[in-house]
Amino acid sequence: MRPVLHLLFLLLCPAMLHARILRVNNNAVLATTCITCYPSLQNALSAAQDGDTIHMEGSSAAYGSGTVTVPNLVIIGPGYKLSGAGSNPDLQANTWPATIAGTLTFGAGSQGGTVMGIRFAGTNAALDITSTSNITVRRNFFEITEITLAGTTTNVLIAENYAYRITQNVNAQTINNLTVRNNVFTNTLSLNDSGDQMAGLVVVHNTFTHAGTQAVRDAEVAYNVFVQGTIAGSNNTVHDNLVTQVIPGFPDNLVVPMANVGIPVVGASDDAQWDIPAHPVYAPGGADAYGIFSGISPYRLSGIPGTPTIYALSSTVNALPGGQVQVTLSTRANP
Repeated sequence: MRPVLHLLFLLLCPAMLHARILRVNNNAVLATTCITCYPSLQNALSAAQDGDTIHMEGSSAAYGSGTVTVPNLVIIGPGYKLSGAGSNPDLQANTWPATIAGTLTFGAGSQGGTVMGIRFAGTNAALDITSTSNITVRRNFFEITEITLAGTTTNVLIAENYAYRITQNVNAQTINNLTVRNNVFTNTLSLNDSGDQMAGLVVVHNTFTHAGTQAVRDAEVAYNVFVQGTIAGSNNTVHDNLVTQVIPGFPDNLVVPMANVGIPVVGASDDAQWDIPAHPVYAPGGADAYGIFSGISPYRLSGIPGTPTIYALSSTVNALPGGQVQVTLSTRANP
């Protein structure tokens, strides 16, 4: 790069001049091994600057609440469903998730933020997106946790999550350009309040497993799988979905028993069970196929983030003082 262009690039991207990686580990010993290591999520958030990345490390103990107040912050965990029943084995050598048991808030000043690879669990867990823009919520696990939109939000992407539900906080929200794609939802969407100003809601390539009604309005709803339940609301366009019952007013959907589709896949993990077996009609492939494993950016098992991972690790158990320790590890890159 020529010197003048290089200088211009740095002037246009000042955040890159000081972007750092901060580590969070609530094991006190591991949290004190570097000057950018922190014992709690809020400690790291308080120290974060524009463009930083926070790596939340897997732990047997949950992390508490935190509020993002700086722009372009990335929060990354190791993924979820890494061990035990219904999991996807051999994806991470350390199979503990990074669990948030409190509320993570993207508020004023947090524009451009991302959260990825985190498990939200417990009755007090929540993700709040309030009066901000350009937020990405991707590849997280929301056990019984609501994703809540409040105030005026613009350009929010909720994608590739194993999610519970999305709702608006109270009446009179303004939601512009919300994209909801390639998620598993175990409960319902609640995005049809008459007091809200809604524009640019897109709901595509999701799998809905709940027997209730998905409530949206002013939305494009397409290429989803409704394992059960239906959808309702006003001023929607609903087409090219796999459904088990007719959606009144929208004939351009494929009504079929889920047994014919082949889901849930018997014996598969909690998220792999929603991968439609190869079929010329139900799993045609391409951007217009159905469900979470379709489209331009499909769901990733266990929410493994797009960073390199160590999926196997072994070392010498015993060594004499001054002796050698043999370490063998296996790594992979992830999209």
